[in-house]
Amino acid sequence: MKLNDDVIDSRDIEERIVELEKDNNLTDQDKEELDQLTAIKKDVEDYSSDDWEDGIIFVSQYYWQDYCKDFAYDCGYIEDIDRVNTNPLIYCVDWEKWASEMKYDYTSTEINKVDYYFRAY
Repeated sequence: MKLNDDVIDSRDIEERIVELEKDNNLTDQDKEELDQLTAIKKDVEDYSSDDWEDGIIFVSQYYWQDYCKDFAYDCGYIEDIDRVNTNPLIYCVDWEKWASEMKYDYTSTEINKVDYYFRAY
């Protein structure tokens, strides 16, 4: 897990927290990372009804629109015939608007100066 990936799973963050907590020779940078990851975990537990241990997905602001488009296909909102764009409806979809609407079910947290969205209910 890198804290600048497009998608981050809370289980990977938890694994890194445990790894850092076990290390007796933390550098200042490691201590900063541990503090940041612990703060993210607390922030998420305050806002999300999903369980941290079961996996909460964080989506980078830079990948958000692509994530929302994939979500629409995965949920069957738009027919996915191997995503070969045979459905003419996809040319009418305002993906930026769709991504904006999806934010109503999400909140964000900052990881390494990048906003990441996660489900907030």
